[in-house]
Amino acid sequence: KPLRGRLSAGVLVVLLLPFLHPDPHYVIAQDVAMVDELLFAAQPGITRFNDIAMMLHRFAIDLPAPVILALRLAGAAATLWLAALVVRRRPLEQSAIAVLALAVTYLVVFNPRSELGSYMNLAALVGISAALARYRGDRTAAVLLALLILGFGTQVYGDWLYRPTDVWLKPLLGLGYFGFVARRIVSRTRLAGQPWG
Repeated sequence: KPLRGRLSAGVLVVLLLPFLHPDPHYVIAQDVAMVDELLFAAQPGITRFNDIAMMLHRFAIDLPAPVILALRLAGAAATLWLAALVVRRRPLEQSAIAVLALAVTYLVVFNPRSELGSYMNLAALVGISAALARYRGDRTAAVLLALLILGFGTQVYGDWLYRPTDVWLKPLLGLGYFGFVARRIVSRTRLAGQPWG
């Protein structure tokens, strides 16, 4: 509860601080422009972004915007639930990396403006998971995770591979990694060992 009060006070300060500008109409116009831009950015339509909506579109599954929004919300809820679960049941050093892996995965797969390079952030976390799997002696998981990293880099291998896999492969691989981390969290919160690698 003390954090809620401090957070509310901080948000209030951030919202009111721009009104120190001598022209309050300018501040209001900038706020309105920001909201308009955010609303526009949230509805990109059919593009070449690498998110779940474009992946589904590539598979000829054209869902209305409210359904896509519901998918994004479901992904957010699952991410939040898994993060809360791992934080409650695992040591801080393990749960911190697990929460980071969940958050980055959610951001790249469900963000309607995910670009190719965004998946390199996820590839770094997959690399940590692969190294941990190898350290624990789980060679199969380590090899599969290493292949996943290679899959996140298709844009650098040339158009022969990049074009046929554009907009669908990376979100699909991201969902696979999300499932991997989720499974580790759910199964290992009762066991010893890293829940995320």
